[in-house]
Amino acid sequence: ASELGELGEAMVNSKFSQSQETSSDDYGLAFMKKHGYNVKAMETAFRKLEAQRGGKKGGAMDNMLSTHPDPGARADRMRDMAAK
Repeated sequence: ASELGELGEAMVNSKFSQSQETSSDDYGLAFMKKHGYNVKAMETAFRKLEAQRGGKKGGAMDNMLSTHPDPGARADRMRDMAAK
C-alpha cells in the first residue's frame, strides 16, 4: 500500500469514471433528441456547472484525478453534438 500505488489507482478509477460520465452525456443527448426535447439544455446545464466553479480550471493533476470531465469541455462537446 504505497502512496504511488494509491495515486495510480486513483488515476485509473478517475479515468473510468470520466468515461462513464461521457457515455452518460451521450445517452442523455440521444434521449433528448429522440423524444423532442431542447438539446441545447444539456449545454446550458454544463455552462451553469462551469459558472459555479467560477471558471476555475484545475491543474493537470486535478483533472487527472477528477471523477467528472471538465464542465466547460462537456458543454462544448454537447453543443457540437447537438448541432449534428
